[in-house]
Amino acid sequence: KDAMEMGLLRADLEAKTAKLFVNEADIKVKNILLRELETELSSKCLLVESLGADLEEMSASLEEAQLEILTLNNSLAFYKAAEDSRKLGMLVGRTESGVSIRCSASDVSDVSRTVS
Repeated sequence: KDAMEMGLLRADLEAKTAKLFVNEADIKVKNILLRELETELSSKCLLVESLGADLEEMSASLEEAQLEILTLNNSLAFYKAAEDSRKLGMLVGRTESGVSIRCSASDVSDVSRTVS
């Protein structure tokens, strides 16, 4: 009976030892997977940081472009106002005695045709 019990205990010990080796191998595999995931996560974090830097750079470029557009729009408005002022200057001018109307040659011919 003791021999049989010793055999059963030995078999149980061998089964538990085998299970321990399986568990140890499983832990090693999971550690490898964990290291791979850590590496992947680290890589993704670096990518996010890089994309964040790119976004900041693009945002700064956009602000510069918006300022340039605003400057160009202001310049265009200034030149349009100057042109309008120049055109008005051909029609209306000031003299020492007050306001007098001056017309360009084409305006005078238009007026003379209308009067005739």
